[in-house]
Amino acid sequence: MGRVMIHAGGVFKLLGMIKGHWDVEESKINQAYFSHDPKRGVNLGIAQVVPIKKIIEIINRSELIKDREEAEQRYFSSRQSSDDLKV
Repeated sequence: MGRVMIHAGGVFKLLGMIKGHWDVEESKINQAYFSHDPKRGVNLGIAQVVPIKKIIEIINRSELIKDREEAEQRYFSSRQSSDDLKV
C-alpha cells in the first residue's frame, strides 16, 4: 500500500463509507437519458452512506476481534526467528 499526501488545512475525520451511487460520464451529466458504463464515470446524485459509528460497531464485534487475534497469532507464528542469525 502506498502513501497518500494531502495538502489541506484542518482535521480530517471519517464520517462514513459510501455504499452505492449512480455513475455517468461527465459529458452526459445534463442529458435526460444516458447509458451506464461501469468502467468510467463520476458520482451523480444521491449516494448511500454507512455512518462510521455503525462500521465501528461491526468491527468491534467479539467474534471479529477473536478472528483478528487468531489471524495475528498465525501471522507472527509463521515468522518466528530462525537459528540462521546466531553470532
